[in-house]
Amino acid sequence: MSGADSSRVIRLGDNIDTDIVIPTQYMTLPSVREMARYAFSPIWPDFAEFVRPGDIIVAGRNFGSGSSREQAPEIIKELGIRCVVAVSFSRLFYRNALNNGLLVIESSALPPLVDTGSRVAVDLDRCVFEVEDGLERQEGQEGQEGAPPREIPFGSIPHELMNMVAEGGLVAYWSRVNAEASGIAS
Repeated sequence: MSGADSSRVIRLGDNIDTDIVIPTQYMTLPSVREMARYAFSPIWPDFAEFVRPGDIIVAGRNFGSGSSREQAPEIIKELGIRCVVAVSFSRLFYRNALNNGLLVIESSALPPLVDTGSRVAVDLDRCVFEVEDGLERQEGQEGQEGAPPREIPFGSIPHELMNMVAEGGLVAYWSRVNAEASGIAS
């Protein structure tokens, strides 16, 4: 997720709870893949058809509140979402996301600048969002073709957490670390 790879934004509001991510009536389906067809259906019935691999969700305050269902971040990953950026996350969702290998980034600066369809690159090396065509470009700034992206900084993510996310979550990460430590790794 370097500066060269921009993603399409899917903009959501405040208080997106886990019952919105995956409504209770679909929790009995046999797999996360099947549940993903109903993701965000209470607020966006055709969300699963709209989303494309590599999209990012940008949301407001309190993303992932509600129950601690671990399937919520798994479903977001299953849809191919690259990361979720929100003003704030519920602590349980934040931890479940990292445990399951879903990158989550807190930012109060990015959400007001983008809407669904905006293009944003997430540069993890420099800890900046590069807003390529956010709201400030869409509203009265024609003629700025080729202008450099607007950069919005975010806090650095600890190296160990990035490794954990890159490996698909906590279990995969520690399985590899423990295997290497015991000399079992290939």
